[in-house]
Amino acid sequence: MPSWPKPTNEQIDKMTSLIAHPAQRRYFFDNLGNPEWIEPLYKRGFFKFAPKVIKNQPINIIQNPPFPESKYLKRMVNYCPEQVSEIYLAMEIQENTLVYLDIVEIASSVPLKYSIKLIDGHILSWLKSVNQIPFSCLDNLLRLVEYLLKEQNEKYALLLVKIIFSFQAIPQPGGLENDFYTDDHKIQTKLQPYEYETYLFQIGDIFIEQKSTSFLNYLIDLLHGVLNYYRDNKNSHVWTNLSRPAIEKHNQNLHIDIADFIISAIRDIAEKFISDDKTYFTQISIKLFDKKRPIFYRIALHLTRKFQNIFPGQVKTMLLNRSFLNSTELRHEYGLLLKEGFSLLDKADQNTILAWIEEGPTSESLSEEDQDTTDKDMVIRYKKNWQVQYLSFIHRYLAPEWQTRYKELVEDMGRPKHPEFPVYTKTIRGYTSPKSSEELAGMEQGELLDYLVKWKSQNEYKESTEGLARTLQGILTENPDKYLWLLDHYKTLKPVFLRAIVSGLYNACKQHNDVKKSDLLDAFSGIVSWLSRDSQSQDNNSDWRHVKMRILEYIDTIMQKNDHSVFEYDTLVKKMIILLTDDIDPEPENETYHLSSMDPFNRALNVVRGQAFHSLIRYLLWKRRYFEQHNMLKELDSGLKIMPDIQSILDKHLDVEKDPSFAVRSVYGHFFPWLVKIDKDWSATNVDRIFPDSDELKEYFYAAWSAYISFNLAYKGSFVLLEEKYHKAINLIGTESNLKPRISNPDEKLAEHLMQLFWQGNLADDLKNPLLIKFWQKADDDLKAYAIQYVGISLQRTKTEADQAILGRLLDLWEYRIKINKKENEPNIKELSNFGHWFSSGKFGAEKSLEMYRKSLLSRVGTTPQMKVMDRLAELSSDYSDQTILCLDHLIQKGVAPMLIHYWKDHIRTIIENAITHGKTENKDRAKNLVHLLGKQQFFQFRDLLLL
Repeated sequence: MPSWPKPTNEQIDKMTSLIAHPAQRRYFFDNLGNPEWIEPLYKRGFFKFAPKVIKNQPINIIQNPPFPESKYLKRMVNYCPEQVSEIYLAMEIQENTLVYLDIVEIASSVPLKYSIKLIDGHILSWLKSVNQIPFSCLDNLLRLVEYLLKEQNEKYALLLVKIIFSFQAIPQPGGLENDFYTDDHKIQTKLQPYEYETYLFQIGDIFIEQKSTSFLNYLIDLLHGVLNYYRDNKNSHVWTNLSRPAIEKHNQNLHIDIADFIISAIRDIAEKFISDDKTYFTQISIKLFDKKRPIFYRIALHLTRKFQNIFPGQVKTMLLNRSFLNSTELRHEYGLLLKEGFSLLDKADQNTILAWIEEGPTSESLSEEDQDTTDKDMVIRYKKNWQVQYLSFIHRYLAPEWQTRYKELVEDMGRPKHPEFPVYTKTIRGYTSPKSSEELAGMEQGELLDYLVKWKSQNEYKESTEGLARTLQGILTENPDKYLWLLDHYKTLKPVFLRAIVSGLYNACKQHNDVKKSDLLDAFSGIVSWLSRDSQSQDNNSDWRHVKMRILEYIDTIMQKNDHSVFEYDTLVKKMIILLTDDIDPEPENETYHLSSMDPFNRALNVVRGQAFHSLIRYLLWKRRYFEQHNMLKELDSGLKIMPDIQSILDKHLDVEKDPSFAVRSVYGHFFPWLVKIDKDWSATNVDRIFPDSDELKEYFYAAWSAYISFNLAYKGSFVLLEEKYHKAINLIGTESNLKPRISNPDEKLAEHLMQLFWQGNLADDLKNPLLIKFWQKADDDLKAYAIQYVGISLQRTKTEADQAILGRLLDLWEYRIKINKKENEPNIKELSNFGHWFSSGKFGAEKSLEMYRKSLLSRVGTTPQMKVMDRLAELSSDYSDQTILCLDHLIQKGVAPMLIHYWKDHIRTIIENAITHGKTENKDRAKNLVHLLGKQQFFQFRDLLLL
């Protein structure tokens, strides 16, 4: 132990006078590291009484006041464990949970005799009294149990374990008298279910390591006790059989309560013991059989099967127990043991079991209803069903005469699917196919086509058309070339199967499975032409819609990859896109319904015509990239004139009489910058058609504008054509549209565009530009603040040095907005606070940014983002101590929340220390006054700076 200095009486007197306040007391004990203070402090009355809990009866909340002295004692336990233990033993804890947690933590760090005293004196009574053991205590309890076992004190380890996993049955009112699943009692434990399960296994591992079966024996007793509290105790084994059909891990197990966790723990712990030492098998088996409940017999049967090669005699004993054979409750474990262990029996024992099967189930295994029935045919069928189930376990070992008997029973009763389960629960997940992937893949071409054309579902809940379609889609994805021939039969196949075929081929292309593009495009073209000719008869079938959408997605994949290898099929691609731009989806009434829950842009992605227009623009860009790569200047300059058919389509669908779809109109807005790039003249001519000004077409303006403003940056080329539309959008700030919900906030996106145009220098007269002036007049405080925040965040995300011209314009804007706010009766605190993003970006010169930031700190202004601003101030304080202390002083003086001071404590210390060390005289005084001010607010950790 280090040589600690002993405190003098004067030091103790001074300390006790200084820590009268709780915050001072906390600070002292949090930082005290000398164990020599324990005795003199104890003599002065410290450590004897923990703070009383505060009970708030009206809202049923209990508060546990902190006890800093206990934290100090806990730290000192490594130096003087006996002394600390004695103090805790004499302490009046007064129900304070925080102190009990400390005691549990130190109990595994003190000599065993003191650990036992702490358990007897405090821990046991506390654990018994709480309804829920705190999660933070569990690992310490685990360590304590391990410590006790290593110290050969199994008695106290088990005492703790029994309290941790104890339960009580809470009566439940109103249970249905004949409802088997309604319990009269609810099992309540001191742990949450997840904790209960986790710590069962962790503590089990500790006892296994110490080679002690006492915990396993306790769990067997515990399970027996739990079952006693279930409704109708004489039938509790039936309940357990239904909730836990298999002792091993199985998807049939329901995992509904602690009985399930305990069964799993018994199984795993027993398996580990026997694996380590086979002599444990007999001891564990005797304990299980002593409980005389089916659940324990089932665990014994499971262990016998698990270790059948080590204990063949036990296999024989179990299998030749006729009551086990006849027990429905033991069916699963007995059946599996019979299946795996029948071959280990000699011929005579095998014949004994076969004779029992021939006789059929005994009367004890039948229900009272089955015994009383007068329907002889029903009794015979029950017997046959019972026989075929048990014979199915051992059919591979049967002699020829018994093989014949088994086949007759199968022909009569059917082959049992899950004979080891008296009741098998099947969960239907998704759609079920009448054929597996292997079965479909094994069919010849004619057989598969005939099956797909003729198959009809008799029960969609069992074998569905959708399930078959999904299986078909899967085999096409895996082996696309083998099934390309199916596309030739698109006219005869059901829409759902055609959708599956097209989707499977599309997925194969995405996964880079080889598919001939030429074959696909030829086939897809035929399908699109056929569907387009007969579009009115499709009755909005969603499968037809998905076929068209998948074909468009395939075309988009080619164009997005700049795959010009199929440019010889350019005409084919264009033809399909053009045909689908006239698709009936979306119909006006259908679109009106969906736009109540989906904005026009997202709607465009989910309808054929909208997706076709996306593909149409991508096609134009695909062509343009091709022209650029091949230096085809004439074609580039021609724009849409070289493709009059596409220009005609674009013109046609801007006529609301011919295409009233808001979804389609949003595509024009979304791709407007690209339309400008493709053909600036056409875009300039049609800008008023895409973004109409009339009140009658205001929703069309909104559909196009919201898509444009949300998905594009403020490109100069687009802005030149859209300047008047920006004026219109500013006038519409704060107004709502009937087209909801919105993909984003158009007003905020407008603010982003205006800021981009400003810093790029694309607004004439900069700050005096009419657009900016109108925006600052029209926007509310939140929108103005958002604009400033957007600029600051953009600066923070810029990894390279910013252009000086841009920074100059932004500094002008900073000055301008500060002046405007100073003239206001109530300055926009949010806006000025958001200049913290600009300051913390570090893009402006240190001196200038500090000057501007100070100007931003008007009365009652906070700072955003808080930590980044403080990082920047602390960083600059070494070279600019005077300026940074002025900023910090303003923030503290204006009443920053105490929580922020706590988070900023390291930054505050750096700034104050630099000001005292390097600042001017008045700023040194300002820094020291700040320390006093923080002290008044109970932040005493800065007091040492006064000594600098």
